[in-house]
Amino acid sequence: MGAVFRRAGKTSNAHREFLTNENLAKTLPERTREFETAKTELANLKTESEKAGKDFNEASKDYDRETHVREKPRSPKRKSDRRKRGRIWNTRENAKRSLPTS
Repeated sequence: MGAVFRRAGKTSNAHREFLTNENLAKTLPERTREFETAKTELANLKTESEKAGKDFNEASKDYDRETHVREKPRSPKRKSDRRKRGRIWNTRENAKRSLPTS
């Protein structure tokens, strides 16, 4: 009789474990598909990354930073920006002066 209770106890524990993991087990096919999709996407990204690295190395092979810095023209935009800001400021000041005072 003791053996029957031990067996029932083991069976009951196994059944509880089955019930606990049943919902998780049902998601296995979906998770397997997601994993395969992610694996394929990773392979594609790795290929793209390697191609981009090769393209970069090819493009930068003849690049000379010192020449670039030396020959880079100064931007005239900065000076004109200051002038524009000055005009805007002056316009605002003039607008304030032209407002009637009460």
